[in-house]
Amino acid sequence: MILDRPWPLRITWLLLPVGFVIALGPALDASPTAAQMLVATLAWAAWTAGLIATLVPRTLGLTVVRILAPTSLGLALWATVASGETIGGAVAAVVAASATVLALAPQTADLFVNGSAYGAERRFALRSPAALLFGPVQIAWALVVAGALVGPLLLAHERWVLGAIATAVGFPVAAVGCRSLHQLARRWLVMVPAGLVIHDPAALTSQLFRRNTIAHLGPAPADTGALDLTAGAPGLALEMQLTQAATLELRQRGQKPTAVHATAVMFTPSRPGAVLRGAAERRIPVA
Repeated sequence: MILDRPWPLRITWLLLPVGFVIALGPALDASPTAAQMLVATLAWAAWTAGLIATLVPRTLGLTVVRILAPTSLGLALWATVASGETIGGAVAAVVAASATVLALAPQTADLFVNGSAYGAERRFALRSPAALLFGPVQIAWALVVAGALVGPLLLAHERWVLGAIATAVGFPVAAVGCRSLHQLARRWLVMVPAGLVIHDPAALTSQLFRRNTIAHLGPAPADTGALDLTAGAPGLALEMQLTQAATLELRQRGQKPTAVHATAVMFTPSRPGAVLRGAAERRIPVA
């Protein structure tokens, strides 16, 4: 599929400045020169960071584009309203919306996390927990953007006291928000020559399931009794049946890891079909 390739996101990102050049200037006409220079500098720096992330896909780059793409969409909508440049603003908004959709696509997640793989590894992203998808993730993103921008913008408008306070508070908040969002990008399934590894730092110690201990891998039935490692993520869960019990160390915030024995586990990859195809290619029994 075309979305399995990096080119759609790269091309879309390259096109981002087209509409912004038309719309952003008029939107900033009433702002002080310092604010105009600051916004222009930050916009080009963000665009460059996103471009580098798309050219060299890595797990960190996934977090970068998933923060910057929605930010560009918000900026495009604001510039359209503030400038009255409907054509340029519409172009910027459409391209930014396309970049946001591509950045959030599961194919993009697999592409970027697999970019950090070693040697013969193949990585597949795991879906984010449902409890975080609707509310907490959006709040964290808003805190990152506001924490990074509000203080410098106030300073550029010569609001020295408020700007200094907002910067002193906002930068640490943005850093914590970035770290929290990045943790969601660090959850993946890894196929290695020896078998299969579930890597979810927030839920368990990385666990290798050797190929000769995997009875089969397939969609989890509704009445499964497998150990649930999905973290409540939506979508099709896969169940891995084992020929012998495995010992897993489960993690909970503020507590020591707990050892659990299981003969079956289930998890929710972003693209279960791709996982099953990859497992079959690696001679892992697929049901």
